[in-house]
Amino acid sequence: MRDIEKLNFNELEKEAIEFITKNKFMALSTCLENHATVRMVSIISEDLDIYFMTLKTTVKFQQLKNNSSITFCIGNMQAEGTAEISCHPLEDTDFLESYKRCHENTFKIYGHLQDSIIIKIKPKFLSFWKYDDGLGAYKDCLDIVKQEAFREFYNSKFMS
Repeated sequence: MRDIEKLNFNELEKEAIEFITKNKFMALSTCLENHATVRMVSIISEDLDIYFMTLKTTVKFQQLKNNSSITFCIGNMQAEGTAEISCHPLEDTDFLESYKRCHENTFKIYGHLQDSIIIKIKPKFLSFWKYDDGLGAYKDCLDIVKQEAFREFYNSKFMS
């Protein structure tokens, strides 16, 4: 059995928001009818919510339209969540300005296409893999649904 240590939810949430905000790309995994796919997407974020743009003609959009459950990775963060289909990028001025600022070339290529659509990712659970000489390997976990944060130890002196 692994040892668990309770963490401060607000502190780990703040760390997660800062981590997501400083990254511009993530690996997004989607699945439909036992067919899983993964790809990199160009992202922007607001708090824990993550946004990206895609085309309605892509495999990822067809999978999201029929199964909103997703997973994603950004660096040493892995997460589970749901995807919400939003609107065309030109219909959301906040998205438009933020996305153009971070991903100008991508927006120039895809933003005006008729089939472009914004997808919003709402994380439900995320974890950071971390390593420390004194603690060993562990995960700092943020359960957004339960509003709980905890550290799970793996190969450390704290394991039973």
